[in-house]
Amino acid sequence: MDDLHIRPARPLDAPKVTRLARAYALTGLSAEEANRNGFLVSAYTETTYGDFAREAQHFLVAVDQKGLAGFILAGSVNLFGWPNDLLRQFPEAAEQWVLVKQACIREDKLGTGLAGMLYHAVFDRNPDAPAAAAILLEPPNPRSVRFHEKLGFRRVVEFEEGGLKKGLWKRLS
Repeated sequence: MDDLHIRPARPLDAPKVTRLARAYALTGLSAEEANRNGFLVSAYTETTYGDFAREAQHFLVAVDQKGLAGFILAGSVNLFGWPNDLLRQFPEAAEQWVLVKQACIREDKLGTGLAGMLYHAVFDRNPDAPAAAAILLEPPNPRSVRFHEKLGFRRVVEFEEGGLKKGLWKRLS
């Protein structure tokens, strides 16, 4: 991955990020594809990704000779909003935690370690901040669960958001 460069996302990256994210939207995948590659359920628009590029502390893109190889969208809990019952259970989350909202890797880069590199780039930017991720539980997203657990995340609670059953994983190491 010598030709790979990780940098902060820019508003001009929004169209490419949107296309990559839509390629992994759960609504457009077969059950086999969703199980094999993981999926996203947040249907952000190009405008929203552009706004995140201006506001999110940890919206990073990985770029190679082919273009956008992947991205990670992370930031404060306040930036993305969070169910009130979770804020009551974890009041420190609002100001201290880094929430990973999305991570997405181009298909030819799956299994190359790029996702881990993007996560570690976020961890390195905020070494003292606990990291968390919400993962959809129904339908199950086993690839995402395995990936997060390899990085030291553990499920701390289940919750519902927008009619979807999710689990909150917090990085313990």
